[in-house]
Parts: sequence; structure tokens; C-alpha cells
Amino acid sequence: MDYHDQLVAAARAGELEETDELIEVMDANRQSLLDRIEEIRQCPDITEHDRLYWLGHIELLYSYRQARADNTDEALSACERSISHFAELEGQVPYPDYQPRMLVADYTGGQSFCLIMAKMMKPGIYSQMERHQEAVAAYAECIADARAYRDVTDYFLIESLRRAAEYQLFSAGGAGNSAQAIIYLEEAVKLIESNGKLEHLLEANDHSLLKMKDFLVLAYEMCGRKEEAEALKAELVPFKEFMYWKVESSLYEENAA
Repeated sequence: MDYHDQLVAAARAGELEETDELIEVMDANRQSLLDRIEEIRQCPDITEHDRLYWLGHIELLYSYRQARADNTDEALSACERSISHFAELEGQVPYPDYQPRMLVADYTGGQSFCLIMAKMMKPGIYSQMERHQEAVAAYAECIADARAYRDVTDYFLIESLRRAAEYQLFSAGGAGNSAQAIIYLEEAVKLIESNGKLEHLLEANDHSLLKMKDFLVLAYEMCGRKEEAEALKAELVPFKEFMYWKVESSLYEENAA
């Protein structure tokens, strides 16, 4: 989180008063990103592929910052522009071949974006706007679109499945479907299992499968599927020591008591 995001988070948490000075800093940062977008549009010294990439990249960053500042209409518009730029780019050059790796390394700390990442931003904005049906549909679209990236990586599909399941269970404002959440999590578990057995992944310090199975236990319990929950719990008992998130929760509860 950079300085701008720290200011926004502190203001929203009530830790920092929204003074004229704070608003001025936030507006200056906003204008800086808008200036960069306009410079890229007009720059004669970059290829059209690079132009599309950087327009998509900065619009997505701008969308994220506007969402954090609760400017959701502006965030959604910027996200849709980012999607449009990346869609045009990936229609010409496949991911990740178009990414300007050297410039990304030099100017963004190695953080790069792509079409599916822009699409994964959209349901979160819909949720923030309490447009829950549209958020559910957008998550389903992300899952469908992420399948096209499997030749390169399963990460986007697994992450889309996890986010969609989480939204269905906890945040859908009555639009959620817990049975669908379980379908998403079960698919995510199978995808991660294709990379190796649980014990082998843990030996490599990869907790993704353990976390996903633990999440699936919770989903089974929330849906009243007790037998499946207990069976999966029993499977995870030998790996309890690796569940550091459980330990942290227990310690917090003990201290609170």
C-alpha cells in the first residue's frame, strides 16, 4: 500500500480527519494518474501494443484507487476502460507475450496486469455499490474467462473460484448461493491437487491447498453438509500444525477472554 492508499484507508477508518490538505493530496494523486493516461495516449514514441498495455495498466490502477476512495462510479468506468484496452490488446497478442517486462520491472516494481485481472476487479466494485446480482454474474464471467489462461497458469481460475465462493457465502446481499459456492471450492481444490499432494505442497511451503480445503470445510458446515465437513476435517488433522491462521485466531480468542 503506497502513501495515497494509506491516507485513504486511515480516513475511511476514522483515524485521520478528511482535512482540506488530505483531500488536496488525494486529488493531486488522482490528477497525476489522469495526466499519465493522457501522456500515453499522445506519446509518439511507443508501439501501439505498449500504448494499449499502459492505458489498461494505469486505468486499472486508477480504478483501484477510486474504489478505495469510495468513488465507485468513477472506479467502474475506469475498470471498464481498462478491460476494453486489454481486450483489444489480447485480441492481437496472447498473454503474457505482450507485457513490456523491462518497463514493468523498472517502473512498477514488477507488478503487471492483464485482461482477466481487470475483469476480476469489476465484481468487487459492484459489491461495493451493493449491486449484488451484477457482482455474482461478474464473478461467474471471470471464472469462464479465466479458463482461457490455463495454458499459461491456473492461478487466475483458482483465484476467481475462491473469490466467487467467498462472495456467494458471505457478501452477496441475499443473492448468494451456498451450493454454488461449494461447487466453486471443490473445483479449486481439484485444480490445486493437480499440482501435487498436500504433504508435498506443504514441504514446498505452499499452503494454498490446505487453505482451500479448510475453506471448503467451513462451506460444508454452513450448508449443513455435516458428514462431508467431518470427513474433510479428519483428513486435515495431521496437518493442523501448518494451519497458522487457526493458531492466530485461537491466540486472539484466548487473549480476548
